[in-house]
Amino acid sequence: MNTEELYKKAIEKWGYEAQCMVFHEEMAELLEIENCKNADGFASELADAVIMTEQMMEYYGIQPSFNLNSLIGLTLSGSYYATSIALSHFRRGRCNIDNLSVQLNNLHAVLFLQTTTRCIQTDSLLLMIHKKLQRLAEMLGVTYEDE
Repeated sequence: MNTEELYKKAIEKWGYEAQCMVFHEEMAELLEIENCKNADGFASELADAVIMTEQMMEYYGIQPSFNLNSLIGLTLSGSYYATSIALSHFRRGRCNIDNLSVQLNNLHAVLFLQTTTRCIQTDSLLLMIHKKLQRLAEMLGVTYEDE
């Protein structure tokens, strides 16, 4: 099972509402330790946030893409706040999928930019994400195979 299938399976098992709550919880945990000096703890929370952001993107059929110019001046908390509002508005029919796509993609990019600002090696983050996805697969009773 690849990453996209794993994300779909998680939403099938626990439901969109529950996974959306987990998305918000993981972002809150990351923002809570944003200024922490513990790089390992931050990297672990960052991996959780990336996974949940990608799961939301998969649920809405949004492909990762971003414009570097649109990221200038974005902060982690500001990007999460904009995404949270876009999710809420989209679910109430107040904004379209294009707006939600921009916000989720910006958040996804800002999360990965944290690796440079926090001196976390991207390979280390990707390995941590892979391990967490394998644990998710175990919880779902499936086999995870990275693309």
